[in-house]
Order: sequence, then structure tokens, then C-alpha cells
Amino acid sequence: MAKATKQDCRKLRRVLLFLMHTIDDDRVIGIEDIEMLHTWIDVSYAVHPDMKSHTGVCISYGLGIIDSGSMKQKLNSKSSTESEVVGTNDIGEYVFRGARICFEEEYFASRQSKCYSPREKLQDDLWSKV
Repeated sequence: MAKATKQDCRKLRRVLLFLMHTIDDDRVIGIEDIEMLHTWIDVSYAVHPDMKSHTGVCISYGLGIIDSGSMKQKLNSKSSTESEVVGTNDIGEYVFRGARICFEEEYFASRQSKCYSPREKLQDDLWSKV
């Protein structure tokens, strides 16, 4: 973080304290339906100094998060809606690459996927075309 504020430092301290006190807790990861991949995507609009947005993703098969990530978007966007489209495209490549690898290795075969976001309808329409 290039320009951390006092509020940012307080938030970081809070997260680190939480992690310190929960480090020995059990983690639950499992599968409710092997044919249903759940993906949560969210975008923070124009948060970087160069006005680019940031995209985050969590992937699950129903119980616990199996993968997560975030990335700075490659393009500048004119609106938060446009940022959601760009973020879905950027992260979609990442999600589908992982699902394709598992399918090719015959670990499982996801037949459906569900994408959750603040603009769920928009992203469901985009994912149905991929």
C-alpha cells in the first residue's frame, strides 16, 4: 500500500489480531455438489492511484473456500458497471482455467457454475456465453 492512512493501519491491526487468535481453529472444506462450482466476484472501482479498479474472487464447491485471489485490473473503466464487466472477464479466465484442468485430469466434471456478485444478473449473462 503506497499511501496507508491511520484507518488502514487500524484495519490491518484488526485483521492480524483476528488471524493470531484463530490460527489454531479447524478449517472446513468440502463438497456439497461436485457438479456445481460457486464463484463470488466483486470489484472496487478506481481504488488505485492510476484510477484502475481491483477485482477479488472466491471459489467454492459448497463448504469452505477452495481458492481465492485478487488482482488489479489491466484496463481503466469509465464506470463501476464497466469495471464489473472487466473484472468478470479477467477473473473468468482464471476460474475456467482451473476448472478445465480438473476436468481434463478427470478429478471431477463441473456441469454448472453460479456466479455471485452485486450485479449478479449481469455476470450470469456474461458467464452463460463463455
